[in-house]
Amino acid sequence: MKSSNTQNFDYRPENTIHTQTVVEAKIVLLGDSGVGKSSIAQRYCNDAFSDNYDVTIGGAYMQQKVNVDGTIVKMHIWDTGGSDRFRSLVSMYYRDAIAAVICYDLTNDRTF
Repeated sequence: MKSSNTQNFDYRPENTIHTQTVVEAKIVLLGDSGVGKSSIAQRYCNDAFSDNYDVTIGGAYMQQKVNVDGTIVKMHIWDTGGSDRFRSLVSMYYRDAIAAVICYDLTNDRTF
């Protein structure tokens, strides 16, 4: 006699629960004003490019997820304002970051 609590379960792969590791990473873009930090972030996160960008006030936040060998890396990307008036804020953005992308303009030695 079969118990009423017994259920048939189909063990096909599509019915199993797959767990995936998610790693979070804070990344900052650093560099002088006008070198293209916002353009790099927009291209990477949104696959978009514009010739005209407004000056970043303080910092701007974007997020992108990538799959690296089965591990999801959730990147928190901070685009910092490059103007001298925002220099005091930059340390707040790069605190706890695991990577920094240093940006400069190849045509302007002043930005190196």
